[in-house]
Amino acid sequence: MEGIPVLGIAGWSGSGKTTLLEGLLPRLRARGLRICVVKHDAHGLTLDREGKDSHRFTRAGAEVVALSSPGQTALLIQRELSLDEILNGIQGVDLILLEGFKGCEYSRLGICRAENGKGFTDELGRFAALVTNLPVQSAPGPVFGLNDYDAITEFIINNMDGFTHFSAQGGAGKADREVF
Repeated sequence: MEGIPVLGIAGWSGSGKTTLLEGLLPRLRARGLRICVVKHDAHGLTLDREGKDSHRFTRAGAEVVALSSPGQTALLIQRELSLDEILNGIQGVDLILLEGFKGCEYSRLGICRAENGKGFTDELGRFAALVTNLPVQSAPGPVFGLNDYDAITEFIINNMDGFTHFSAQGGAGKADREVF
């Protein structure tokens, strides 16, 4: 399948999305994968601090400011981009993980923490797998515990070809053999 496999981690605030990603990233890296994480922040974000050159450029009218230094580059764009617009700029990775895009069209892991009391963000059949500390009746796919990082890593590695892929030419596209 052409393009980069994309897997979203979908859950309500406080469900453990970031903790899950923190547990998965070193394991996926140890398996040789180059990973991109794209996080949606519904509350807005501030990267441009007052007094810094980038803030001065933005205040003066720049719509895009690129910051580059040894080992790190940032691109500050003064408008919201669609998920596909963001993904269009990503290159040189083997897997894209999304955090917080609950309703995206890409393959997703559903995460739910009992203590949160909110349940899953979608119908269970819409997820490639579930991550939870709740009992789940008749799950359509695998169910993992919240700390089952090794098993979730294996699931991701073994099923990447079946995840939705992003291609700059066509956006989201299902794999040739529909898995999820």
